[in-house]
Amino acid sequence: MPYIFLLAYYALSLAQVAIFAWAIMSWFHPDPRNPFVKLIHAIVDPFMRPIEALVPSIGGISFAGMIAFLLLSFIKGFFGRAAGIGPL
Repeated sequence: MPYIFLLAYYALSLAQVAIFAWAIMSWFHPDPRNPFVKLIHAIVDPFMRPIEALVPSIGGISFAGMIAFLLLSFIKGFFGRAAGIGPL
């Protein structure tokens, strides 16, 4: 059973890396037809769209990425403790 929690923990870690890559890509505006950019958007958009709808950008700066990253960290902590990794 802990293997399911471990798998979820690593999936959330991958999502966090994708959110970080998405944030870095937003600075450079890469070609949206690039397969890597499409992959990152396919992973990140399900997390970001609801948060972007709730939290407006302030002065042209979106805090949705930071909020999503923190929410995933919080959820990942539960899965990590259930899998037996991380602080108790």
